[in-house]
Amino acid sequence: MHQSDQNTALSRIGRASDALAQMWDKVDLHLGPELSEEMTEAFQAAVQRHLDEAESVVDRLDSESELEDHQKALVKLATRIGGDADPALQHAKARIRALNSETPDEPPEPIPEPKSREPDKFTDKEILSLFSTLRRH
Repeated sequence: MHQSDQNTALSRIGRASDALAQMWDKVDLHLGPELSEEMTEAFQAAVQRHLDEAESVVDRLDSESELEDHQKALVKLATRIGGDADPALQHAKARIRALNSETPDEPPEPIPEPKSREPDKFTDKEILSLFSTLRRH
């Protein structure tokens, strides 16, 4: 898989929790009490499966912001079905700590010292000749 394909796949994984929560919210908004029991059970099963697989999803996310967004969505989804997101949340927190420890505190690049310049050495005659053309006009 190419790097861009991997990034796209990881991006989709990170958004899956949020997308599932948003989809369920929209279905509720439009159908509300008309949502069939079969459809409700399908959503609950999808959320439970997502919670069960959440730790493997967390392992594939590489940025703190993606992990934080994923945590928020997991809490929302777990609340929705009365499920337990705690194992996945703890795993995500550990992943964030691991990512932070992998990022070395790099010292800033040193600013190069300006090269010392020798002072310009001009004779009075040379300086006068620079301006002589201006005086003639």
